[in-house]
Amino acid sequence: MKTFKDILDEHLAKNNETWEDVEHIVIDGNDLVRPSENDSGSLFTMFVENIAFTMWTSKFVYFPVEHYHNCDILSIPRNPDNEKRLISF
Repeated sequence: MKTFKDILDEHLAKNNETWEDVEHIVIDGNDLVRPSENDSGSLFTMFVENIAFTMWTSKFVYFPVEHYHNCDILSIPRNPDNEKRLISF
């Protein structure tokens, strides 16, 4: 069963980052390692259970988003990089 840390691991990897790159995270430590209530470790469960977080690395800021039960973790560069972004899911 996935924990929410496992889910965040996957998103860090998308930006070629690891937990060593994390400078600060705002989340209850128990929530971070608590197993998701379902086998898939879905992000929807994260929202249903009101687990919120913000996480900063030297390059990105990570945060959860939910729109009509579509859930994801997004990241944006911490500093301007002059790239246009269309955020949709």
